[in-house]
Amino acid sequence: MNAFTAALWAELAKFRRSPMPLITTLAIAVGIPILAMVDVFVDSDIDPTWLDLFNASSATSATGALIGFGVLIAWLFGREFVEGTITGLFAIPIGKPVIAGAKLALFLVWALVTGGALLAVISGIGMFLDLGAFDWTAAIRQLLVTTCTAVLVTPCALIATATRSYFAPIGSVIGIGVLARIAVSTSIGDWFPFSAPAMWASTGSAIADAETVAQLGIVLLTGGVFAWFVLRYWRRLRLA
Repeated sequence: MNAFTAALWAELAKFRRSPMPLITTLAIAVGIPILAMVDVFVDSDIDPTWLDLFNASSATSATGALIGFGVLIAWLFGREFVEGTITGLFAIPIGKPVIAGAKLALFLVWALVTGGALLAVISGIGMFLDLGAFDWTAAIRQLLVTTCTAVLVTPCALIATATRSYFAPIGSVIGIGVLARIAVSTSIGDWFPFSAPAMWASTGSAIADAETVAQLGIVLLTGGVFAWFVLRYWRRLRLA
């Protein structure tokens, strides 16, 4: 077993023992469909379609899932500092960047699974309501919006490490949401990485559209850059 695999298994063990991941998963996978149903069925006077349901869930995911993902990654990177167990990470013969990489990998896998669960719940609701032929394009858009939203909370991992707390990264999620809201109301909303998923969800642009691909590429690049900063910060991490 190499160092990364060992670190990943250790993080997974801590992940499974805590109620936080389960609570966050349920909040995203169940809470967002409920909000989407309210948006579609309470505020609409026409018979809803698959597109209406997925558009509502995608728009809700771009904001609601941002909070859920941000809280989870803040917990994942801040828990050892808050609980006073960070010294244990310095005692094991595994590089700290490897541990940080394992945390990021675990978070990404969890986010993908949670996004899949969210898609399954929404699809189940639509099938129960007999909305007709399944809209695969809208379903893929939903999954991509959720994934991009997860990628965009990587700055919270950096802030959790730098501040050694939960509260600052959770506050940064709120700040990201505010910045995204401001960007949406301006001409840069489509190209501002933290608002691009929400803009894409609200406009329903084609997945293969060149402009959409470029915008989502910026989202992935932003997440990758912050992930690199996280690894770099953990390489220089000290106890005090």
